[in-house]
Amino acid sequence: MTELGDAVRELTEMRAVGEQMSGFDAAAWRTAVGDRAVRNVIIGVVLLDSAPNWEKFKARYERLTRLVPVLRERPLFGAMGFSSPRMAVDPDFDINLHLHRSRVPEGGSWNDVLEEARRMSLMDFDHDRPLWEAQLMEGLPGGRAALLFKLHHSIADGQATVMMGANLFELTPEGNPDEPEAPPAPSGEPVSVMAVSGANIKDNVERYISMAGSGARILGHLVKGTLRRPVETWADAFDMAASLGRFTAPHESELSPVLTERSTTYSFATFDLPFEEMRAAAKKRGFTVNDIFLASAATGMAKYHERHGRPTRRLRFNVPISLRNTSKDGSASNAVTIARFPLPVNGVDMQERLQSAHDQVKRWRDEPALYLANPVADVSWVVPVPVLASAMKTSDITASNVPGPPFPVYVAGSRVVGTWPLVATIGAAINLTLVTYDGTAFLGLSVDDAAVPDLDDLVADLRAGFEEVVDGYVGPSDPVAELNQKRDSHAHGVRKTGSGPADERVGGANVKKPTAKKATAKKASAAKKSTAKKATAAKKATAAKKSTAKKATAAKKSASKQTAAAKVATSEGVQSAKTAADDLTTAATESARAAVDAVSDTLAEAGAVAESLLSQAVDATEQQEAPKPAPAAESATEKAATATQAASEAATAVKQSTTKKAAATKKSATKKASTARKTATQQVSAAKKATTKAATAAKKAATDSASTVKKTTSKKASAAKKTTSKKASAAKKTTTKKTAAKKSTSR
Repeated sequence: MTELGDAVRELTEMRAVGEQMSGFDAAAWRTAVGDRAVRNVIIGVVLLDSAPNWEKFKARYERLTRLVPVLRERPLFGAMGFSSPRMAVDPDFDINLHLHRSRVPEGGSWNDVLEEARRMSLMDFDHDRPLWEAQLMEGLPGGRAALLFKLHHSIADGQATVMMGANLFELTPEGNPDEPEAPPAPSGEPVSVMAVSGANIKDNVERYISMAGSGARILGHLVKGTLRRPVETWADAFDMAASLGRFTAPHESELSPVLTERSTTYSFATFDLPFEEMRAAAKKRGFTVNDIFLASAATGMAKYHERHGRPTRRLRFNVPISLRNTSKDGSASNAVTIARFPLPVNGVDMQERLQSAHDQVKRWRDEPALYLANPVADVSWVVPVPVLASAMKTSDITASNVPGPPFPVYVAGSRVVGTWPLVATIGAAINLTLVTYDGTAFLGLSVDDAAVPDLDDLVADLRAGFEEVVDGYVGPSDPVAELNQKRDSHAHGVRKTGSGPADERVGGANVKKPTAKKATAKKASAAKKSTAKKATAAKKATAAKKSTAKKATAAKKSASKQTAAAKVATSEGVQSAKTAADDLTTAATESARAAVDAVSDTLAEAGAVAESLLSQAVDATEQQEAPKPAPAAESATEKAATATQAASEAATAVKQSTTKKAAATKKSATKKASTARKTATQQVSAAKKATTKAATAAKKAATDSASTVKKTTSKKASAAKKTTSKKASAAKKTTTKKTAAKKSTSR
């Protein structure tokens, strides 16, 4: 029982001490603790159309912490302080310590939200608790509310934060249909400093042994590669070394002549623009949305430097590159590496900015050392924090682009209106991060207070840069004020439409007239009534004419909708064909790679056999006496030679066979892709013809109908007019005769 008890106690202690931070996580923690100017904090500001139910809101966060365990984990520190902290479940976790509720003062605005976000970002975390907090700010104009979600960068990057939001938000105001229950809350155990120190020592030793083993394996591969393929092996080795050098090379200073100062405080600003316009601009120019984003930022920075009379040729950009789809182990909370490169700013045209952004990002994505981001970050532990912080401060601007949900989402019954990412500057002068949501691109701007003392001017120049590149509307810096203006404008329009002048009452004196005049007045009144009836008939004809025009317009709209539907169907067909072609091409490429790997494995096995036989031959030779012949050695040597030759022939045969198969596969894929494209083209042509024919027929029918009704209406109106004119003339003559008779009688 003693051994079993010890085993259980050891297992419990291992779970209690958690896992040690490594890679980018550890580097982000260490630099933030060592220098306040490079603190790593992410704040997501979410604008809601109304204040959510508080109890439901808390329940959503409770569920989130069960689905994302790191939100219940606290950092643990050893006695020495030479290791990165460990993350383990907090035994005293209390969600009420992480969720806060406040109300903006009367007459509050979006600036109050940004100021609260700034305060939260500049305040450090409680290192005895999980590294996050959230605040719900109610009382914004229009009954709106804001959610501020704060995270330490060591437990999540931008994409991980969006993934957390996917577990927090809901698809409908009533909640997610058929949402599975959250797992039970994890439990934590108290742990001593000595236990943490012991676990750190164990992990560090294992890590160093693993690194040594990796180094030995690399050296072994290098030796083998030198014997078999010396030129290719050493070329790859030099490429990897050069790539590592580019990743780790420090810079002496920033490139901007204006953004030179740094401090420990920063400020926030926001704006947004339609994402569809960004995509349209990218497609029109033949680039990606990320290229448009970087070129827009560069254009805005060019305007800002011109404002200060200090135009600069280039600025150093930091661009996070996600490794979430390429990470080998997927264990890191941060699956990201940072690419640092200069982009042209002043003295170039838009095409040069776009092309440079595209080429630089592509070059960094193709770097051989891209997959070594976490090991390199681990090695950075031996570099003093002041050296790392100094290197971070040589960057001018960090620009990050994170995709979000393309459809509306809700939280505890309230709809998300917008979401803005506000990320600490982390040593750079400016951080500009974009998140897309429900057809809109939301931009959050963080600026070092010493580097950018004129925040409003910078915001204006960046907005102008995006307007120039995207060639579209850019939203204001205060989304709450804009929403209120739209609401007030709509309400005013409704009131204006619904109001009208008071009922007009025409007054007059009742004057008695002679009897003869009364008769004349009656007849005149009858004539007027007849005229009014004819006029009514004319109005009805006019109404019929308008009705026909409406029908014609409706027919045109229907034709237009049919045209749009056909275009959508055509676009989907083209996209489907393109996807199929891309899939076939990818399959061919993977098949070719598999074939090459098979050749390499065969060559390696053949080489191993040859080496083994040669070794046996050498051993046999050494065991023979010197004066006597060495048949065993000769036999072994011959076997080795035969095996080597056989292996070489087998490798050649496999390589030829593989090459043929890869070529055949590629040819087949190309043929299928060509067929798919032809089919799509035919479908497009047929859809266009059908759409044109339908639109022409609808237009002709509407025109003919309108013409017929117009002619009929015109004839009826003309006849009514003639009849009315005749009756009015007759009534007038009768009245004139009676008036003359009356005058004669009077005389």
